[in-house]
Amino acid sequence: MARVERPACGGSAINGMVFVRGHRSSYDAWVAAGATGWGFADLLPFFRRSENAVGRVSDLRGVDGPLTVAPASPPHPVPTALLQAATEVGHRRATDISGGDEEGFGWTDLNIIDGRRQSAADAYLTPALARSKLDVVTDALVHRVLITRGRRTGVEYSVGGSLTSVGCSAEVVLTAGSIGSPQVLMLSGIGPPSQLHELGIEVAADLPGVGSNLQDHPVANLAYQAARPFRQERTTMERRLACYAAGRAWMARTSS
Repeated sequence: MARVERPACGGSAINGMVFVRGHRSSYDAWVAAGATGWGFADLLPFFRRSENAVGRVSDLRGVDGPLTVAPASPPHPVPTALLQAATEVGHRRATDISGGDEEGFGWTDLNIIDGRRQSAADAYLTPALARSKLDVVTDALVHRVLITRGRRTGVEYSVGGSLTSVGCSAEVVLTAGSIGSPQVLMLSGIGPPSQLHELGIEVAADLPGVGSNLQDHPVANLAYQAARPFRQERTTMERRLACYAAGRAWMARTSS
Protein backbone atom coordinates (compact mmCIF):
# COMPACT_ATOMS: atom_id res chain seq x y z
CA MET A 1 0.00 0.00 0.00
CA ALA A 2 1.31 3.44 -0.88
CA ARG A 3 0.15 6.39 1.18
CA VAL A 4 0.46 9.93 -0.18
CA GLU A 5 0.10 12.87 2.19
CA ARG A 6 0.62 16.59 1.66
CA PRO A 7 0.11 19.28 4.27
CA ALA A 8 -3.03 21.33 3.74
CA CYS A 9 -5.34 23.50 5.81
CA GLY A 10 -8.01 21.14 7.05
CA GLY A 11 -5.73 18.12 7.51
CA SER A 12 -5.33 16.57 10.95
CA ALA A 13 -1.80 17.97 11.42
CA ILE A 14 -2.53 21.58 10.36
CA ASN A 15 -5.96 22.89 11.33
CA GLY A 16 -7.97 24.11 14.32
CA MET A 17 -7.97 20.58 15.83
CA VAL A 18 -11.71 20.38 15.13
CA PHE A 19 -13.29 16.94 14.64
CA VAL A 20 -16.76 17.32 13.13
CA ARG A 21 -18.79 14.96 10.98
CA GLY A 22 -21.34 16.12 8.46
CA HIS A 23 -25.08 15.81 8.95
CA ARG A 24 -26.82 12.58 7.94
CA SER A 25 -28.61 14.37 5.08
CA SER A 26 -25.31 15.43 3.48
CA TYR A 27 -24.05 11.86 3.13
CA ASP A 28 -27.42 10.59 1.96
CA ALA A 29 -27.38 13.29 -0.72
CA TRP A 30 -24.24 11.65 -2.11
CA VAL A 31 -26.20 8.44 -2.62
CA ALA A 32 -29.02 10.36 -4.29
CA ALA A 33 -26.41 11.80 -6.68
CA GLY A 34 -25.21 8.31 -7.60
CA ALA A 35 -22.49 7.51 -5.03
CA THR A 36 -23.87 4.14 -3.97
CA GLY A 37 -22.43 2.89 -0.69
CA TRP A 38 -21.52 6.34 0.66
CA GLY A 39 -24.67 7.07 2.66
CA PHE A 40 -24.68 7.85 6.37
CA ALA A 41 -25.65 4.30 7.35
CA ASP A 42 -22.86 2.93 5.13
CA LEU A 43 -20.20 5.17 6.67
CA LEU A 44 -21.35 5.08 10.29
CA PRO A 45 -19.50 1.83 11.18
CA PHE A 46 -16.25 3.39 9.96
CA PHE A 47 -16.93 6.65 11.81
CA ARG A 48 -17.51 4.72 15.03
CA ARG A 49 -14.46 2.50 14.51
CA SER A 50 -12.18 5.55 14.17
CA GLU A 51 -13.09 7.39 17.35
CA ASN A 52 -13.03 7.32 21.12
CA ALA A 53 -15.76 9.87 21.83
CA VAL A 54 -15.30 10.34 25.55
CA GLY A 55 -18.60 10.48 27.43
CA ARG A 56 -20.72 10.14 24.30
CA VAL A 57 -21.78 6.53 24.35
CA SER A 58 -24.54 5.93 21.79
CA ASP A 59 -25.29 4.05 18.62
CA LEU A 60 -23.90 7.03 16.68
CA ARG A 61 -20.49 7.41 18.36
CA GLY A 62 -17.55 5.08 18.90
CA VAL A 63 -15.79 4.64 22.23
CA ASP A 64 -12.80 2.37 21.49
CA GLY A 65 -11.17 3.85 18.36
CA PRO A 66 -7.68 5.39 18.10
CA LEU A 67 -8.81 9.04 17.73
CA THR A 68 -9.73 10.55 21.09
CA VAL A 69 -12.27 13.32 20.55
CA ALA A 70 -14.07 15.56 23.03
CA PRO A 71 -15.15 19.20 23.50
CA ALA A 72 -12.63 21.70 24.84
CA SER A 73 -12.03 21.45 28.57
CA PRO A 74 -12.34 23.83 30.25
CA PRO A 75 -14.69 25.64 27.83
CA HIS A 76 -13.66 29.14 26.76
CA PRO A 77 -15.92 31.88 28.19
CA VAL A 78 -16.56 33.55 24.81
CA PRO A 79 -18.10 30.55 22.96
CA THR A 80 -19.87 29.63 26.20
CA ALA A 81 -21.57 33.04 26.15
CA LEU A 82 -22.33 32.74 22.42
CA LEU A 83 -24.01 29.36 22.91
CA GLN A 84 -26.08 30.76 25.73
CA ALA A 85 -27.09 33.72 23.60
CA ALA A 86 -28.09 31.48 20.70
CA THR A 87 -30.29 29.46 23.01
CA GLU A 88 -31.87 32.57 24.51
CA VAL A 89 -32.97 33.87 21.09
CA GLY A 90 -34.64 30.57 20.25
CA HIS A 91 -32.06 28.45 18.41
CA ARG A 92 -31.91 24.76 19.22
CA ARG A 93 -29.11 23.63 21.52
CA ALA A 94 -27.43 20.53 20.09
CA THR A 95 -25.99 18.00 22.54
CA ASP A 96 -23.73 16.31 19.97
CA ILE A 97 -23.56 17.89 16.53
CA SER A 98 -21.11 15.21 15.29
CA GLY A 99 -23.68 12.48 15.88
CA GLY A 100 -25.16 13.29 12.47
CA ASP A 101 -28.78 13.62 13.58
CA GLU A 102 -28.92 17.08 15.16
CA GLU A 103 -29.15 20.63 13.88
CA GLY A 104 -28.46 23.62 16.07
CA PHE A 105 -25.72 25.23 18.12
CA GLY A 106 -23.36 23.14 20.21
CA TRP A 107 -19.79 22.29 21.15
CA THR A 108 -17.55 20.74 18.50
CA ASP A 109 -15.21 17.89 19.32
CA LEU A 110 -11.46 18.46 19.21
CA ASN A 111 -8.46 16.18 18.62
CA ILE A 112 -6.60 16.91 21.88
CA ILE A 113 -4.96 14.57 24.39
CA ASP A 114 -3.35 15.95 27.54
CA GLY A 115 -3.30 19.44 26.04
CA ARG A 116 -1.62 18.39 22.78
CA ARG A 117 -2.93 17.89 19.24
CA GLN A 118 -3.54 14.29 18.18
CA SER A 119 -3.14 13.92 14.43
CA ALA A 120 -4.20 10.95 12.33
CA ALA A 121 -0.51 9.98 12.19
CA ASP A 122 -0.35 10.03 16.00
CA ALA A 123 -3.42 7.80 16.22
CA TYR A 124 -2.75 5.35 13.40
CA LEU A 125 0.82 5.52 12.11
CA THR A 126 2.97 5.98 15.22
CA PRO A 127 1.62 2.85 16.99
CA ALA A 128 2.36 0.80 13.84
CA LEU A 129 5.92 1.99 13.16
CA ALA A 130 7.44 -1.17 14.63
CA ARG A 131 5.64 -3.45 12.19
CA SER A 132 8.06 -5.32 9.96
CA LYS A 133 5.90 -4.89 6.86
CA LEU A 134 5.63 -1.09 7.18
CA ASP A 135 8.13 1.28 5.56
CA VAL A 136 7.62 5.05 5.99
CA VAL A 137 9.31 7.32 3.44
CA THR A 138 9.39 11.02 4.37
CA ASP A 139 10.27 14.12 2.31
CA ALA A 140 9.05 12.28 -0.79
CA LEU A 141 7.19 13.72 -3.78
CA VAL A 142 4.75 11.39 -5.54
CA HIS A 143 4.80 11.79 -9.32
CA ARG A 144 2.15 9.31 -10.44
CA VAL A 145 0.41 6.03 -9.89
CA LEU A 146 1.76 3.35 -12.24
CA ILE A 147 -0.96 1.69 -14.31
CA THR A 148 -0.57 -1.42 -16.48
CA ARG A 149 -3.42 -2.73 -18.65
CA GLY A 150 -5.96 -0.73 -16.71
CA ARG A 151 -4.80 -1.79 -13.22
CA ARG A 152 -2.61 0.14 -10.79
CA THR A 153 0.67 -1.65 -10.26
CA GLY A 154 2.66 0.77 -8.12
CA VAL A 155 3.72 4.34 -7.43
CA GLU A 156 6.53 6.50 -8.79
CA TYR A 157 8.05 9.02 -6.38
CA SER A 158 11.28 10.91 -5.77
CA VAL A 159 13.32 11.77 -2.71
CA GLY A 160 15.70 14.62 -3.49
CA GLY A 161 16.83 13.97 -7.05
CA SER A 162 16.42 10.20 -6.90
CA LEU A 163 13.43 8.71 -8.76
CA THR A 164 12.03 5.48 -7.32
CA SER A 165 9.23 3.10 -8.27
CA VAL A 166 7.55 0.78 -5.80
CA GLY A 167 5.28 -2.07 -6.85
CA CYS A 168 1.86 -2.86 -5.46
CA SER A 169 0.05 -6.20 -5.32
CA ALA A 170 -3.01 -5.05 -3.34
CA GLU A 171 -4.18 -1.44 -3.39
CA VAL A 172 -2.93 2.14 -3.63
CA VAL A 173 -4.53 4.64 -1.24
CA LEU A 174 -4.21 8.18 -2.59
CA THR A 175 -4.63 10.86 0.09
CA ALA A 176 -3.01 13.98 -1.30
CA GLY A 177 -5.75 16.49 -0.49
CA SER A 178 -8.42 18.16 -2.59
CA ILE A 179 -5.82 19.69 -4.94
CA GLY A 180 -2.99 17.17 -4.82
CA SER A 181 -5.16 14.07 -5.36
CA PRO A 182 -6.60 15.10 -8.75
CA GLN A 183 -3.15 16.34 -9.78
CA VAL A 184 -1.60 12.92 -9.11
CA LEU A 185 -4.51 11.18 -10.83
CA MET A 186 -4.15 13.31 -13.95
CA LEU A 187 -0.37 12.84 -14.02
CA SER A 188 -1.16 9.11 -13.91
CA GLY A 189 -3.41 9.39 -16.97
CA ILE A 190 -6.70 9.38 -15.06
CA GLY A 191 -8.94 12.32 -15.97
CA PRO A 192 -10.48 14.22 -18.90
CA PRO A 193 -8.79 13.04 -22.13
CA SER A 194 -8.80 16.50 -23.74
CA GLN A 195 -6.68 17.98 -20.95
CA LEU A 196 -4.41 14.95 -20.71
CA HIS A 197 -3.73 15.05 -24.47
CA GLU A 198 -2.79 18.74 -24.24
CA LEU A 199 -0.11 17.81 -21.67
CA GLY A 200 1.14 14.80 -23.61
CA ILE A 201 -0.11 12.34 -20.97
CA GLU A 202 -1.34 8.95 -22.16
CA VAL A 203 -4.94 8.32 -21.11
CA ALA A 204 -5.30 5.37 -18.74
CA ALA A 205 -8.89 6.07 -17.69
CA ASP A 206 -11.44 8.51 -19.14
CA LEU A 207 -12.82 10.26 -16.03
CA PRO A 208 -13.91 13.80 -16.98
CA GLY A 209 -14.80 14.77 -13.41
CA VAL A 210 -11.22 14.57 -12.13
CA GLY A 211 -9.89 18.05 -11.40
CA SER A 212 -13.34 19.68 -11.65
CA ASN A 213 -15.93 21.09 -9.25
CA LEU A 214 -13.53 22.29 -6.53
CA GLN A 215 -15.51 24.54 -4.20
CA ASP A 216 -14.30 26.94 -1.53
CA HIS A 217 -16.17 28.07 1.55
CA PRO A 218 -15.81 31.82 2.15
CA VAL A 219 -15.69 32.98 5.75
CA ALA A 220 -16.73 36.38 7.11
CA ASN A 221 -15.10 37.39 10.39
CA LEU A 222 -16.87 39.80 12.74
CA ALA A 223 -15.14 41.72 15.55
CA TYR A 224 -16.82 42.99 18.72
CA GLN A 225 -15.60 44.83 21.78
CA ALA A 226 -16.10 42.79 24.93
CA ALA A 227 -18.09 44.27 27.80
CA ARG A 228 -15.51 42.98 30.25
CA PRO A 229 -11.96 41.52 30.11
CA PHE A 230 -11.57 37.84 29.30
CA ARG A 231 -8.75 35.39 28.73
CA GLN A 232 -6.93 36.17 25.47
CA GLU A 233 -6.03 33.31 23.17
CA ARG A 234 -4.97 32.98 19.59
CA THR A 235 -7.76 34.18 17.32
CA THR A 236 -9.28 32.20 14.46
CA MET A 237 -7.81 34.65 11.94
CA GLU A 238 -4.34 34.24 13.45
CA ARG A 239 -4.68 30.46 13.14
CA ARG A 240 -5.81 30.78 9.52
CA LEU A 241 -2.89 33.07 8.69
CA ALA A 242 -0.46 30.62 10.32
CA CYS A 243 -2.03 27.79 8.31
CA TYR A 244 -1.74 29.81 5.09
CA ALA A 245 1.90 30.66 5.84
CA ALA A 246 2.72 27.02 6.52
CA GLY A 247 1.08 25.97 3.24
CA ARG A 248 2.97 28.63 1.28
CA ALA A 249 6.26 27.57 2.87
CA TRP A 250 5.58 23.94 1.94
CA MET A 251 4.72 24.88 -1.66
CA ALA A 252 7.94 26.89 -1.91
CA ARG A 253 10.00 23.90 -0.72
CA THR A 254 8.37 21.41 -3.08
CA SER A 255 8.54 23.67 -6.13
CA SER A 256 12.21 24.57 -5.69
